[in-house]
Amino acid sequence: MVVRWIGVPGGSFQVPPPEDLDGLAGPVSGRHALPSPVCGWVAPYRVYDLGSRVDRVAWVETVLRHAASPQDLTDFLAADLLAAVWPAVLLPGWVREWWEDAHPHLAQG
Repeated sequence: MVVRWIGVPGGSFQVPPPEDLDGLAGPVSGRHALPSPVCGWVAPYRVYDLGSRVDRVAWVETVLRHAASPQDLTDFLAADLLAAVWPAVLLPGWVREWWEDAHPHLAQG
């Protein structure tokens, strides 16, 4: 699969992948909004419907891009949801490699 980066501004991907994805305790269903520091300026009032694949992918992309601390990853990502949408998540190549080096099973998705 070829992944292209579209270049949406904002965010810095500054938080490294956690050592263990099992500690991720984010939501996997329902409708949720991200708090301002995590959603960035891109979508401060957006509500994500995690029943929608498009919204699940957008949720993961937004959290990865704008997380300011490891706790943000823990609070807003879930291991199963992350693995399910990983192939569709648009990331810079170095970020994808960073996460897949830490969690090789993501690359097999």
